[in-house]
Amino acid sequence: MKQIRQRGSILCISQFSEAVETNQQPSLSLSSVACTSRASQRSNGFWVFSQSRPFVSKGEINDVRDHETKAYYSEIKHKLQAQGLNVDSCTPGNYNLLYCPKCNGGSLSLRTLSFHLSQDLNIALWRCFNLSCGWADKISLEDREQHGNSSRLMISERGRLEPLGKELLAYFAERKISEETLRRNNVMQAVGDEKIIAFTYTRDGLFVGCKYRTVAKRFWQAKNTEKIFYGLDDIKEADEIIIVEGELDKLSMEEAGYRNCISVPSGAPQTVSLKELPTLEKDTGFQYLWNCEHYFEKASRIVLATDGDLPGQALAEELSCRLRKERCFLVQWPKRDSSNSFKDANEVLQFLGPAALREAIQRAEPCKVSGSAFMGTRNLLLFKPLPGAAEQEHWFLNHYYLSHSQARFFCSTGRKSNVGFASPRGLPLIFQRGLSYSASYAMPVPRPISSINSETMNSGRNFTILGRKLKEIGIDGLDYKPGQYNNLICPMCLGGDSQEKSLSLHIDDDWGSAQWCCFRAKCGWQGSTRPFADARSTYPAMRTMQPKQPPRVISEEDLNLEPLGPQLLSYFAERMISEETLKRNFVMQQQHGDQTVIAFTYRRNKEANTEKIFYGLDDVKEASDIIIVEGEMDKLAMEEAGFRNCVSVPDGAPSKVSNKELPPGENDIKYQYLWNCKDYMDKVSRIILATDADPPGQALAEELARRLGRERCWRVKWPKKKDGAESCKDANEVLTYMGPEALKEIVEKAELYPIKGLFNFKDYFKEIDDYYHHAVFDLGVSTGWTGLNSLYNVVPGELTIVTGVPNSGKSEWIDALLCNINHNSGWKFALCSMENKVREHARKLLEKHVRKPFFNIRYGESVERMSLEELEEGKKWLSDSFSLIRCENDCLPSINWVLDLAKIAVLRHGVNGLVIDPYNELDHQRQSNQTETEYISQMLTRIKRFAQHHACHVWFVAHPRQLHGWAGEPPNLYDISGSAHFYNKCDNGIVIHRNWDRNQCPDSLPIGLVQVCVRKVRNKVIGQIGDAFLSYNRITGEYMDADVPAQLRKMKR
Repeated sequence: MKQIRQRGSILCISQFSEAVETNQQPSLSLSSVACTSRASQRSNGFWVFSQSRPFVSKGEINDVRDHETKAYYSEIKHKLQAQGLNVDSCTPGNYNLLYCPKCNGGSLSLRTLSFHLSQDLNIALWRCFNLSCGWADKISLEDREQHGNSSRLMISERGRLEPLGKELLAYFAERKISEETLRRNNVMQAVGDEKIIAFTYTRDGLFVGCKYRTVAKRFWQAKNTEKIFYGLDDIKEADEIIIVEGELDKLSMEEAGYRNCISVPSGAPQTVSLKELPTLEKDTGFQYLWNCEHYFEKASRIVLATDGDLPGQALAEELSCRLRKERCFLVQWPKRDSSNSFKDANEVLQFLGPAALREAIQRAEPCKVSGSAFMGTRNLLLFKPLPGAAEQEHWFLNHYYLSHSQARFFCSTGRKSNVGFASPRGLPLIFQRGLSYSASYAMPVPRPISSINSETMNSGRNFTILGRKLKEIGIDGLDYKPGQYNNLICPMCLGGDSQEKSLSLHIDDDWGSAQWCCFRAKCGWQGSTRPFADARSTYPAMRTMQPKQPPRVISEEDLNLEPLGPQLLSYFAERMISEETLKRNFVMQQQHGDQTVIAFTYRRNKEANTEKIFYGLDDVKEASDIIIVEGEMDKLAMEEAGFRNCVSVPDGAPSKVSNKELPPGENDIKYQYLWNCKDYMDKVSRIILATDADPPGQALAEELARRLGRERCWRVKWPKKKDGAESCKDANEVLTYMGPEALKEIVEKAELYPIKGLFNFKDYFKEIDDYYHHAVFDLGVSTGWTGLNSLYNVVPGELTIVTGVPNSGKSEWIDALLCNINHNSGWKFALCSMENKVREHARKLLEKHVRKPFFNIRYGESVERMSLEELEEGKKWLSDSFSLIRCENDCLPSINWVLDLAKIAVLRHGVNGLVIDPYNELDHQRQSNQTETEYISQMLTRIKRFAQHHACHVWFVAHPRQLHGWAGEPPNLYDISGSAHFYNKCDNGIVIHRNWDRNQCPDSLPIGLVQVCVRKVRNKVIGQIGDAFLSYNRITGEYMDADVPAQLRKMKR
């Protein structure tokens, strides 16, 4: 029979508070540990929260300069904080000695933890060298690219925005929002449409999201962007925070003098949910809160100024449950008339003015708290410990009692749980990361100390000292009788994912010694202690041990099972499960006092067994095709649709896919049921994974595919419900909402499970369709010269090699090309030009942009010089359009250094093109056993991957080798110094050629005429091989289409 297990513990508040007051790393211990129990044991319904080690740090990041690196540092630091590691004093790239949060340096309090943070802030490794501890682990940032892609999307989004026009400025003025407030909050409008407002979302000054609103109040948001609060940067380090329901209300608060205000990004729910608060990963409706969680840790007062209507009040309730009601205050909007109140902050600002809005905020009332929970590690600083154990117990019972009416049984809304618990929604969530709740009937009832015979104890002194020593390592031995074995949750591994009581504790009759051992294969912690000796632990050695006990054979009589009664038959009938299916799968029930629970019996060869196996295993004997689902109800639903070759996993789904290597079968404890059924799986040629549609369900599918072989796996995609609002979650929902035929059709249409690196053309059909319909930039952007457009166009993600003899104008031509593309298409560029001084490069670009000389001497004497006004306008254009990649010292830049900075420029400034000019000015760090040809090949491959990944066109300037016997003709790409790979690997190859000495080369081009030789075009859609001719204006540096026949006639004369 499946057991529902929970864990719980009470944190030692006084010990934590004392550590914080002395500014030390706190060391937590458990004052009591709850034992696991069956779901049937029910008491008074109070709740406790399990331990999560705190991390208190007041340091700041001092040595991280740019925003992106600071974000990476903040991210990995946040993960390390969850492990109890304080890394403020650590230097990336070095090994640092720290105090181990697990053992606190042993009895001598030594720095026994060796900690290493990689130079790129991507990986953190550590190991404790205390023999009684041996704690070792690592953390890595796996989602940088994902954030990069999101940022890239937002950069593209930002390119569609412009400052607010007169019509929208007037719209905001009517609502008492000033132009200054709009500018400070970067409120913009969609390009070319003065009726679409764009509220830009930023984090640490970086543009990460955008929400659009029409004047007629239609809303939508940029897709695939991170969900955060609007105005997030305004509440950094804020002790008091105001939360409103809309962006206009946030702007209104600023008009009233409150900048410490943020707005939710996705409006309000219609009603308060009656379900239990979900875990962090599943709380999708409020994901913006978890994405900004650390901003709220320092806030002692949170004012909820949501709308006065029912959805607004529902939003306030949902937020207060997640943010702790004891620090939340609720705004009551003033009366409009005798029967109605104003709806929100903007209405109060419009009709009553900023003073009235300030008064409403100042009069905010505390949220009503129905029972307060002080157990979360992040909340302990707010409270003082109670003086005695008896008072703690009295307080605990009075504050955590939930009425009988709140209990729900046979809850179908919970995740694969046969029995629902009393709802904890009246309690604060206390940020459920690392926390769990457990009903009181899952807690052990402490045995009274008075029942222990004083003669058996040998000495009350032994009892006191031994109990204290066990507490120091996380075991509360005083709650257990001596002379017998006690099972409890291991404080090292916390019982793993199943939260089982894996630690066996034995205390001698005379309290002279205690021994313990954890029987979880991934833990194995064991040790012993005496009242007058140090605790001895063999945790490092036991970690490699894998004790395995034979399964216990049980029968239906042992568990007092009986056939299903009318109540449960009705429950299953509502879910479209027939009585015949229930009987065939031996679904039964068990009585526990006034409570009836469902019993799903697990059988192998028709015998009940406590061994971990699939549910319904006998149904897949000799089957070549099988279906794997996530819960027993889904297995029964599949049978109703005609699929008996279906099994269900016994342990539910993991929260996420593991990033570790697959362990061997004997160590793969979480998925032991797979290895126990290996003989069944080996004969299968097709496995359909029909797990749930939520993230844990998809993580389970991936974990199963990793072990069963992706090549023989298929996956099911669940359809949308009939109303189209959301997708069905699992097989039973499809059966309930759409019927057995729909479920059968979905399973029959299962898709091949994706394999990394192996694709089908149908995976790219949308991209192909966009290409067919000439989506933006797919056919390239114009060069700005009519004669060249038929030969060469610029496409994002390609590499163009540009060469030419010295002084032929390669750099000048590229600068002119960038100016044309910027003027015509609005592209931005990153320039890595090692041969140009910044001021000289600025002069050349400004002359091409303004079309006037920078100076009025020598080359510019004959025409009007650019004015100061034109210079200022040009400087703004330079700042908006170009980013510079330059070495600040006398070092030579390497190609990796250039590409790393270019990546940041793409993400931060939205650049579309990169110029590297020239190749021979880079620092070429090739290995001693690597030829120049091999090095150039790898370098060009790296540049192409960068271009493709970031949709950024790269121009790479390379000089030709010394030309012997040169007669003035254009060189070719094979003449480039170093390797033929410059020609072989580029997407486009261009040679720039012009003649400056007519006497030396009389048969060459006339002076002032530039020949653009397109020598390679990989994609025929964007151009072809050929020559184009441009005339060069030496005064302004501009290139213009040339009248070639006229030039040639002039040359002949």
